[in-house]
Amino acid sequence: MKKLIAALTFLISGIAFAQTTVTLEDQCNCEVLSGIDVTAPGTITPAGADTGDIYVNTNTGTIYFWDGDSWELTSSDNQQLQNFTFDSGTNTLSLDIENGNTVTADLSALDQTATDVDYDNTISGLTATDVQAAIDEINAASGTVALVDNTDGTYTFTNAAGGTVTITDTSISTLSTPVNGVYTYTDESGATQSIDVNDPDAIIGNEVVNGTDATLTRSGAGTTVDPYTLDVAADGITNAEVADNAIQLENIADGTASGEVIQWDGTDWVLIDLGSVTVTELDGVIGNEVVNGTDGTLVRSGTGTTGDPYTLDIAADGITNAEIADNAVQLENVADGTTVGQIMQWNGTNWVLVDGAGLSTDDQNISGSALSGTDLTIGIENGTNEVIDLSSLVGTDDQIANEVNVTDTAGNFTATEVEGVLAELAAGSTDD
Repeated sequence: MKKLIAALTFLISGIAFAQTTVTLEDQCNCEVLSGIDVTAPGTITPAGADTGDIYVNTNTGTIYFWDGDSWELTSSDNQQLQNFTFDSGTNTLSLDIENGNTVTADLSALDQTATDVDYDNTISGLTATDVQAAIDEINAASGTVALVDNTDGTYTFTNAAGGTVTITDTSISTLSTPVNGVYTYTDESGATQSIDVNDPDAIIGNEVVNGTDATLTRSGAGTTVDPYTLDVAADGITNAEVADNAIQLENIADGTASGEVIQWDGTDWVLIDLGSVTVTELDGVIGNEVVNGTDGTLVRSGTGTTGDPYTLDIAADGITNAEIADNAVQLENVADGTTVGQIMQWNGTNWVLVDGAGLSTDDQNISGSALSGTDLTIGIENGTNEVIDLSSLVGTDDQIANEVNVTDTAGNFTATEVEGVLAELAAGSTDD
């Protein structure tokens, strides 16, 4: 890590060009400076030039000369630059001066790569002596950690987790001291970026390094090139890992023929044809299967085989008074009659349907009548006797029957005297 920090610090702060001095290959015995600092006549920086030295503004192509105090335009002698060209193959700048000679400047020193930049390895301990070699050495030592020169003034840093950060080369950018393996990079605009160069999240212990038990199996060497991976082990899923009701029909392997069923053979579940299934006991409890009726109420059918199992049904005339609860028979349970007005009548053997209009009880007669003292008892066949008190008639009174009142507390007669009662009795001798 110290090696990486040294390399990053050098790359960020060690490469900056404000101006470049080149030597003209001509007889003017002057120096040509280039850059963008001089933009107008009278500029006094950069200072320290010799009188007659030339400054080329690389943005505008304007040429100035140092008159001892400041940079001034070369046009004061009315000469003009002609044929201002640049050969990219040789990095040579050619300037033709009107009525003068041609001046060339070798600008190869401005075209530098990481290989051209020297690297001081005193502190880092690296063996590299240039920036590119240092980058390659750090990359080889750090696996996926890499810093790549994009040749445009930026570098791409890749950390151990594969994340990338683009770093801009600037002389005023800084890289802070790491905190838990995280560096804070500040660019020239003040914007900051975090660079994590060790554990991806700087938290020890939150990486899975193996399976808890034999359910999972680990592969890999635990290196950047060959990291650990986990997979379900062969036969690793047991009953402990399978939730109740988790196995659905689509999770079961297909059968080999239509109609097959799965049956336990004592060792394994095997596929067999449904016709080969032998069921000797469904639930392992002997005696909890109905094999016949208890008495004649039910009748058993079938032979007790898979193809013809036992069935039970109510026997003909099997339901007797013992099976019928009191008040269980309602009107809707009685079979319909055959004609309107029929009623059920007991004929001494069975209940039979008869015509209700043909029934009559008007065959009663007066019977059991008697006089005891002054009480007259009048009886009626299949009816209740009526006792009449005649004590009021005893004496020499010459009352006749319609003059003798009758007390009828039971309300059997409408008449209130003897004559009327006798008349009603006579008339009702054949009426109920």
